[in-house]
Amino acid sequence: MKNICLNFRLHLGDHLSHYPFTLIGSHSPYFDKKKTLVLLKELVDKSIIPTNKLFTRLMEKFKNEFKISFSISGPTLELMEAHMTNLIKRFETYALRGQAEFTAEPYYPSLAALQSKHEFMKQVNMYEDKIFHLFGKRPKTFRNTELIHADFIGNMIYDLGYKYIMIESNERTLKGRTANKIYKSATNEKLRLLVRNRSLSEDITERFQSKSWSEWPLTADKYLTWLEQLPASDQLVNIWMDLKTLGHKYPIESGIMDFFYHFITKAIHNGWKFILPSTSPESVAESLSIQNPISIKDHSETTNIWLSNDIQQEAFYSLYQLEQQVINCGVPEIIQTWRELQSSDHFYFMNTQMLKNYQGMPYKSPFEAFINYMNILSDFKQLLKTVSKNKKKLAYIPEKKNLFKLL
Repeated sequence: MKNICLNFRLHLGDHLSHYPFTLIGSHSPYFDKKKTLVLLKELVDKSIIPTNKLFTRLMEKFKNEFKISFSISGPTLELMEAHMTNLIKRFETYALRGQAEFTAEPYYPSLAALQSKHEFMKQVNMYEDKIFHLFGKRPKTFRNTELIHADFIGNMIYDLGYKYIMIESNERTLKGRTANKIYKSATNEKLRLLVRNRSLSEDITERFQSKSWSEWPLTADKYLTWLEQLPASDQLVNIWMDLKTLGHKYPIESGIMDFFYHFITKAIHNGWKFILPSTSPESVAESLSIQNPISIKDHSETTNIWLSNDIQQEAFYSLYQLEQQVINCGVPEIIQTWRELQSSDHFYFMNTQMLKNYQGMPYKSPFEAFINYMNILSDFKQLLKTVSKNKKKLAYIPEKKNLFKLL
């Protein structure tokens, strides 16, 4: 075996504006751009710049022995284009060297795969075009929003030309089998399923600084020992996490950067290969059947974290009921706004299962998140109705800000 696939997820979407009932009909901005830029600067300083230095150091030291993959949301790529052009160029260099791969996903980190095949496939196509525009290469591997996957999603992805799809490990699906093998889809034997090693990934993301953990402190030597103890028949260890784990969740002072540098260095010296998802071994194990959606945030065969309660479902279905009307209106700014409102984060904040651990959320409660979202959606419906009536006139407005001014 001796193959490791590292993948880092990066998403920073626009936060919704505070939108009381009194603003409905005013068409005030739906997104708090200033707050987003503040959060972006914090993320850049704490995580993006330090990790970029770490990865550059490792790539220059080990050349093709060290490769890495990134999953960066469409809105985040737009922010990077506007405010971090040097970072875009650095990522482009990684890609041109063949040391980095950018996986595909819905352009807006949406739940469209669960509701609208047409919208889902459209957003994937948008994302492919964005990656090609920025880095000169088209994605070869697909990673859905929050690793949401089921057989029917795999079929859509295969129709889009993908051979590899990244999924979360789930005991009900694996039924005692290892996550360290490449499986084929039960509904399409040509589609390869790459499975995240949840335990080894979360040893870093969830337990790195946990002093109550029996294995604390986690060192590079200890972590590598666990890898070396895996069966020789295992094919590939997928260690995937949020990029914000490095530097943001765990500050540099925690030793997280040093841990990664020494772990990767020692692993390469011990014969481990760091490979890209699309270059995974060809041989596959048996097939996996995933009839009900699984994800990285909900280990059961459900999408409960986003769609379990009445308020989440009302917000979700109210948004997608507008799909045909939005597309028919033909105004790009309206279509973009509708897509921005699809971000899975909006529905995540409405999860009432998190009531006891709601600290750190942008709202006081899931109910406040719901009311704020529905106020925005009510305003958007009025805006959509007005635009649809005056489509010929408004279709020529060049800028979104002017659209809101003239209505």
